[in-house]
Amino acid sequence: MNIVFIGCGNMGTALLKAALSISEIDNIYIIEKRKEQRERLKEIDRRLIVSEKIDSLPDSFLVIFAVKPQDMESAVKETLPYIDKAKDVAILSIAAGVTVDYYQRQTNKDIPIFRVMPNTPGLLSAGVSGVFCNKRDEKFWPITHKIISGLGEVVEIEDEELIDVITAVSGSGPAYFFLLTQVLAEYAISRGLTKEQAELLARRTCYGAGVLLDRFDASPEELRMMVTSKKGTTEAAINFMLEAGIRDILLSGFERAEKRAKELSL
Repeated sequence: MNIVFIGCGNMGTALLKAALSISEIDNIYIIEKRKEQRERLKEIDRRLIVSEKIDSLPDSFLVIFAVKPQDMESAVKETLPYIDKAKDVAILSIAAGVTVDYYQRQTNKDIPIFRVMPNTPGLLSAGVSGVFCNKRDEKFWPITHKIISGLGEVVEIEDEELIDVITAVSGSGPAYFFLLTQVLAEYAISRGLTKEQAELLARRTCYGAGVLLDRFDASPEELRMMVTSKKGTTEAAINFMLEAGIRDILLSGFERAEKRAKELSL
């Protein structure tokens, strides 16, 4: 099995490292425009075939489009002649908003297309990715699943429109937790703690909460109730936030993210 990366930034590199651990993969080609990034990629593994532009590709390969959405049209145009000539080919895309239908219209071939929405914790193999594919074939799907699994958990969906929901929940989700961490630290600083103390408290609190969510056999609501004593400090804070409409604010925010994902679709 040959793998071709079109673009290989942070998330592409995470997928690359996952691919390097799979024995069924023979050759890995990387097309990367940035010289500095090409040099970094070469240091990861000397077996990688890294170049600035496509000169030639094998007649069977999985192409991974890991460029930004705004660069997708030129990337597809550059790769299309090699996709058309290939005997066996499939596409894996991590570009937000680029639909399976877009690739089908460009290639005009009935090939497996895997649309993946990863998230930033995948850089540490601690993420979760949503994946939609038009066909789970016996050749490309097992390898694709192994590569995606290198980023963390995988959620398979049957309706491509749900990718936009996944974008709003887990794709954008880490930023929501980072915002909460930021505000916790800001409050602590405003009440007299040092910046170092405040950030340590906020970071470790959010980290510890995540560990509990991962390791305890309990729902988020059950875990919340474990911390919330009757008439205690936590109940006072949560009741105030709920009365102020935080649930509706959050739901509206997630909806905005989903709507924007749809607006960006090709």
